[in-house]
Amino acid sequence: MLDYVGGLVATFLGDDFPTRQEVVDRYESVEVIIPPHKTAIASLKVATAPTAPDRDLLLIEGHGRVGWQK
Repeated sequence: MLDYVGGLVATFLGDDFPTRQEVVDRYESVEVIIPPHKTAIASLKVATAPTAPDRDLLLIEGHGRVGWQK
């Protein structure tokens, strides 16, 4: 899918394909928004070094899935 996109990309909204890292590697300064799967769990490092998906899960926990989308 990414091979069909030409030029700069400011924001990418997806559903786990391609992965967040694939988008970041290809487009400089892109904001990647990939909602975590409804059964996703935080990593073991959530308290000390949270990943982007961890931060998303924390926001969903605090604001609900609809609140996270805003």
